[in-house]
Amino acid sequence: MKHLSKFSPAEILLLQHGKSASFKSMLKTTFLHLLLKEVLEIRKKSHTDRSKRIHYFRYVARGKNYLHYKAKDHEMVYLSTFKDSSSLIILLEKLITIGFENSINKIKYQYAVSTSENLTGLLKSNFLQRMFRTYSFTEEGNKIRNEINSEIEKLETILPDLFITSREKAKGIIRQIGGSIFLIPNIELSMIKEIDPEVLANLDKKPTPGGGDSGCSGCSSWDSGCGGSGCGGDSGCGGDSGCGGSGCSGCGGGD
Repeated sequence: MKHLSKFSPAEILLLQHGKSASFKSMLKTTFLHLLLKEVLEIRKKSHTDRSKRIHYFRYVARGKNYLHYKAKDHEMVYLSTFKDSSSLIILLEKLITIGFENSINKIKYQYAVSTSENLTGLLKSNFLQRMFRTYSFTEEGNKIRNEINSEIEKLETILPDLFITSREKAKGIIRQIGGSIFLIPNIELSMIKEIDPEVLANLDKKPTPGGGDSGCSGCSSWDSGCGGSGCGGDSGCGGDSGCGGSGCSGCGGGD
C-alpha cells in the first residue's frame, strides 16, 4: 500500500484515468478522505418543528486532526471554509455545494490536482498543453500508475476476508489509505461504517425512525446532482442536469 498511502484519492483517480477521471468521484472521495483522516467530522443535530416532529440534520465541523493535517490544494475546496473559525459547523449538503463551487469546474479542479507536489515528475505538459491545462504521463508516471493498479487489485482480493476475519487489520488499512478505500472495487460505505463506525458516524442513507431527515444522504448528494447551480457535472464546464433537484429539498433547514 505504498502508493495508496502516499497519494490522495483524487491524485490516484487522475493517475488512473487522466482527463477521464470523474469530477464527482474526485470530490466525493476527497471529502470522505478528510472524514476518515479525522480532519473533518460529521455531527447530527435535531430540530423540532411546530408540529413537534423531530428532524435530524447532518453538519460538518473541524475534526481532531484539522490543525495538524498538511492539506493539499485540492482539499482546500472543503477545508478553507473552516480556517477562520474553530467552532463553525455547517450543514453537510451546504458544504458539498461549497466544494463544487470552490472547485469551479472539472478542468480547473483536475489542474489543481495535477499540480500537487505528490505528482511532480509523473506528469508533463508542452506549451500547448499548458495553455489548455492538460498533460500527459511521464515514463515514471506510467510506472506508478501500474503499481497503483496492482495495489488496488491486491486489496480487492484480501479485503473482503479481512472484514470478516481480522477487523482490526482491516481498520488499520482504512486508516492508512483513507478515502482511497473507496477506489477498491466492491467496497461500499456500509462496509466501512461496520468496521470503523465512529469515523463515519451518521453518514448514511437511512431516515431516523420516529423523525424526519434532512432529505439528502451523506454520499448520494454528489450523485443526485446536489451541488449548486451548474457545478455538479463531469463535463468541462461543470454543468449537470438535476442539480438542486428534489433530492435536496430541506437541506437548508438547519442553517
